[in-house]
Amino acid sequence: KQWHFGLDILKQIGYDFTRGRQDKSAHPFTTSFSPDDVRITTRLDPHNFKQALFSSVHEGGHALYDQGFPQSLMRTPLCRGVSMAVHESQSRLWENIIGRSRAFWAYFLPKLQQFYPEQLAGATVEQVYQAVNVVRPDYIRVEADELTYNLHIFLRFDLETALMVGEIEVKDLPELWNEKMKAYLGLTPPDDALGVLQDVHWSAALFGYFPT
Repeated sequence: KQWHFGLDILKQIGYDFTRGRQDKSAHPFTTSFSPDDVRITTRLDPHNFKQALFSSVHEGGHALYDQGFPQSLMRTPLCRGVSMAVHESQSRLWENIIGRSRAFWAYFLPKLQQFYPEQLAGATVEQVYQAVNVVRPDYIRVEADELTYNLHIFLRFDLETALMVGEIEVKDLPELWNEKMKAYLGLTPPDDALGVLQDVHWSAALFGYFPT
């Protein structure tokens, strides 16, 4: 149900499935080979529909940007995002400004109730609006609310900067990560999967991404 509802939302916001596809992955991401081949992934949690929903909307924002380049720019250096910051602004716009708005849920709640008629019987737009805007610290960045998300970015930026200037070494990251997670969010990850290893960016050499 989560999967099909996510597909419906992606179609509604303009993602063109004739020029892309959605698949499942452990970490949501978007890959663009050209404006005519932009692929996205999401992950599912059977106990939390918000995870699949907002990762789909977030990656959909990236994909809409990539699908929006004109055909005249195909096979040129201009057929790409202006910057990682602009790219992330598009995904965060769809995820938070639009996806967490009352207007969004006034439109999509009746559709969601068709997928979950028993669980959402009698649910109001205001109740869902409040539910998707709860502020609560979490271990996982991509599942964080709009406010505490920024603390995840501060943590990564601090460690990335220290790594680049030689103040710390890679082997120090797990311990320092947990220390900063405790300082910023009041949480101590029980393992590295919920801590330093949760993102793909450093292992993919995408340094400088988180400050965007």
